[in-house]
Amino acid sequence: MLSNDRQQRYRELREQLEELRHQGEGDSLEIATLKTGVDRAQQFLQSQVLPVSISGLNSAEESRTQSYHTELHKQLRLLATDVLFLGSARQASTRQQRQAQIRDRLTTLLRYCDILLEEDSRPAE
Repeated sequence: MLSNDRQQRYRELREQLEELRHQGEGDSLEIATLKTGVDRAQQFLQSQVLPVSISGLNSAEESRTQSYHTELHKQLRLLATDVLFLGSARQASTRQQRQAQIRDRLTTLLRYCDILLEEDSRPAE
C-alpha cells in the first residue's frame, strides 16, 4: 500500500508527463519547450520520487516498486535523447519517426505511473 505522499508524487509526475504528451502533439512542436519539460520531469523524478522511502512495503511490493523506479529513470533518460534527436532531424520523415518514438515513450512512462498508482488500490497482502 502506497503512502499518501508517495501517491501524490506519482500523480504529480504523471501530470508532468501528460503535459509533455500534449506539448508533443501537433505540427507546431517546440523542441525547446519539450526539452525543458523533459528536464523538469527528470529533475522531479530524481528529487521528489526516487528519494522517498519505499520501506514499509512488503518485500514483493518493495522489489516491484524499485523496478518501476529504475524503469521510469531509464525511460526519462531515453526520452531526453529522443528529444535531442528530434531537434537534429532534417527530413520530415525522420521528424515524424522521432515524434512517434517520443509519443510511444511517453505512453510507456504514463503506463508505469498508472501501475504504481494502482498499487495503492490493492489490498495489503
